[in-house]
Amino acid sequence: MDKFVCIRLVQANALDLTLFQFDYDLTFAVFFMNTDRTIYGRYGTRSERKDATKDISIESFREALAAALELHKHYAANKTALAGKQPRPTKFKTPDDFPSLAGKYKSTLDYEGKVVQSCMHCHQVRDAERRFFRDERKPIPDDVLYPYPMPDAIGFSLDPEEKAKVKNVARGSAAQKAGFKVADEILSLEGQPIISIADVQWVLHNAREPATLNTQVVRGGKKINHALSQEKDWRRHSDIAWRTTTWDLRRMAAGGLVLEDSTAEERREAKLEDDASGCA
Repeated sequence: MDKFVCIRLVQANALDLTLFQFDYDLTFAVFFMNTDRTIYGRYGTRSERKDATKDISIESFREALAAALELHKHYAANKTALAGKQPRPTKFKTPDDFPSLAGKYKSTLDYEGKVVQSCMHCHQVRDAERRFFRDERKPIPDDVLYPYPMPDAIGFSLDPEEKAKVKNVARGSAAQKAGFKVADEILSLEGQPIISIADVQWVLHNAREPATLNTQVVRGGKKINHALSQEKDWRRHSDIAWRTTTWDLRRMAAGGLVLEDSTAEERREAKLEDDASGCA
């Protein structure tokens, strides 16, 4: 850590959305950056509400730090490979530019008064993005509804204590069909050097539908290339129920109701078939 200049941002007030693009449902996210604003990589992820740290660890964070320093060591000769990691064009420069958030928060926190009420949370950025499409009476795109998919959406999981090592490959999945195997270490996706699961999610978040991603892994000391093909609507395999940003979606679609699958007994009592839809 002593080789980095560390800066901590604790709120989204006046956040530069042209630079800081990440999964806004997280409670902890890291950017590894050059002073010229080039992003070497990202760190931090989450896949459920209660166990917020089950997919990350000090060990994998240490590996991401070391990998970022290695990329920095060879900068700017590797700038072309880093191009895909850079922010995408955005319609709004700051959260305050979203119509639903405009004028509600100041650029700094009110530490002398109601500090909690003056703080814009990161999840409000995604809320505002979805609200913008709804208020414009436009369909909400899948990449906004299902942001930063976990790798299991396409059939594999990563070891939380490693940089980007495959822990499991689902049978019959796109990952298995592409040739992924347990213990493969992912070196790159779409030409981007991978230093964490967050980097994998960045590539998936910006992938098209359908798409074929060029992947390079290390297996038994040898580099192997894969073509990872993703079918249309693959993002919809993502579980978004844990996300704070689904709260507003529930208000939009069901007035705030939380729907749960009915049990087999409840379906029998309602005289529904086993494969029929039913909510408890």
